Amino acid sequence: MSAGWGGRRCARRCAGADSRGRRTMMRERGAGGWGVWVVGVLLALGGAPACGDEGGAAGSSSASDTDSGVSVGSSGALTSGAGSSGPGTVDPSGVEPSGSGTGSVEPGTGEPSGTGTGTGEPSGTGTGTVDPSGVEPTGSWQPWADRVVWPEGERRAGGFGYTNSSPRRVDPGDGGEALVVVGAATDDDAQGEVVAWDVADGRERWRVRTRGEIFGSAVSVSRADGGVDVLMAGRDATLVRLDASTGAEVWAFDPEAEDEPGSWFNFYSPTVVGDVTGDGEPDIVVANGGDVMAEPFEPRGAGHLVLLSGASGEVVQRLRAPDGMETYMSTLLLEAGAGGEEPWVLFGTGGETFAGSLWRIPLAALVVGDAGAFEELVAPVTHKGIIAPPVLVDLDGSGVEDIIAPMYDGRVVALSGADGSSLWEVDVRGLGAEGWPELETMSSPALGRFGEERVLAVATTWSIGAFPAFTGGVRVVMDARTGSVLWWDVDDTGFAASPVAVSLGGGGRDAFVFVSTSPGPLAESTELLVLDGLAGPEIRVRWPGATLGTPWIGEGAAGELVMWRPVYGVDGVDDPAPGRSRWWVDVHRLGVEAPAWVAWPGYLGYGGAGRWTGP
Repeated sequence: MSAGWGGRRCARRCAGADSRGRRTMMRERGAGGWGVWVVGVLLALGGAPACGDEGGAAGSSSASDTDSGVSVGSSGALTSGAGSSGPGTVDPSGVEPSGSGTGSVEPGTGEPSGTGTGTGEPSGTGTGTVDPSGVEPTGSWQPWADRVVWPEGERRAGGFGYTNSSPRRVDPGDGGEALVVVGAATDDDAQGEVVAWDVADGRERWRVRTRGEIFGSAVSVSRADGGVDVLMAGRDATLVRLDASTGAEVWAFDPEAEDEPGSWFNFYSPTVVGDVTGDGEPDIVVANGGDVMAEPFEPRGAGHLVLLSGASGEVVQRLRAPDGMETYMSTLLLEAGAGGEEPWVLFGTGGETFAGSLWRIPLAALVVGDAGAFEELVAPVTHKGIIAPPVLVDLDGSGVEDIIAPMYDGRVVALSGADGSSLWEVDVRGLGAEGWPELETMSSPALGRFGEERVLAVATTWSIGAFPAFTGGVRVVMDARTGSVLWWDVDDTGFAASPVAVSLGGGGRDAFVFVSTSPGPLAESTELLVLDGLAGPEIRVRWPGATLGTPWIGEGAAGELVMWRPVYGVDGVDDPAPGRSRWWVDVHRLGVEAPAWVAWPGYLGYGGAGRWTGP
């Protein structure tokens, strides 16, 4: 899903079963920011009436058409002075929201004049507090997000079941059309499937059944013959390598063929690390963990960091989590820096009810099985760990990638990639006058160039409360280099996919696109919010169906910008067995030319590497 959900729990069944008694309401975290939070939770939290025929009636063909569910609000652009440049903790508590919409900060007061958005700037050069008094509202550039059409999507057939996989564009390497690939859980025999469509015309290219649910995103692997395969990961140790052109299986991981077959849990989106075994094929690093049968706070098996042969899928090394905790975080590769150091693998532990840390280990140490080489980067401060993968970007121009990590306890932590030291830390729970006792996230951040000054910014999403009793959601945009809070918003949608970022009007400025789902009826549960810098306008559209996987946004037919959005819901109209869950993908044609480069097109950016590729 990015990956998924369970009430104050890291691994739990959600009560419910289909007509054949198969448990279908499980959730899983990892692959895309939200794992498998499925229909059973929605039923428990508010019921799931029918979605209507072929997607229902929501959205709009024009950003100015307020009768079609689109609202356009604007807030002043906020430009700020220099923030803290050294390590420190940003305290955003001086920014106070009111209501549930957006607003601007009055100069000299730090109080929002609108109904729910604030900003803050850290003072000093070390540990500091937010001083919003110097933030002046401006609005000197022409907004353009309201020129983009955000229409209801064109449905691409999925099937019975649900999806929390995040679509990803894949070039099959055969000279043919690029594909969009997505995974799902099917509504029979506890199986999953992977489906590929042509980007240009939306035609289904291939469909493959898998042993278990697929909630991961496609990860491309180049072959020696110039072709491309895709890796797809999911529940119950499901991991497959497929030919991207045809869907033909290259190999499938078999836990029964490994030592301790009962100790294998879920796979999360893998990382391709190059040929480290010397067999001529790129090899794979992947996290395995997450016992979905365990109740909240019930002891469960440790997670593992695994090195697999890319050629065969066989285990080369398997290291137990250094703290003995579970794992739900997809791995990332922190590349070698300016000093020529070996790359590091990032690995996260803990979950919703068990403490955990962010760790790194040299890839070379993993290859030889050196379990003593793990280095703890972020220690736990509560009973929670880290679930959403960080993002990687050089924050200080040193040539070494740094790390921005969203912890499950409500903190965002920026770390030096060179030595692991803290650059800044923001406790999002402190936003506003009273803040929130608990904020949780399974959504990975997005990076983009924000506002008139095109500040490198990081966008994050949070759920208020503890799963599944969420009362709303919080979206926060921060200066990636200083941790300054540039914008934030509160609404009633408690379950969020990871955001994406794209320039809609040129000029090197990006809009952050947020997609979130409300607990309650599936017929009207997904909201899209487009944040056009700080000047607005903010576009809000409601669509039918639940979306927990992160959309993919990029070039479609004839150079048009399109968004592929995964959806599932209870379809009682064209369903021969009303009440069963159905999944599909909506393709939204946005009516503008696609930019040559998209800042953050989908879950974990380009190719799922979590890496900033822009200036």
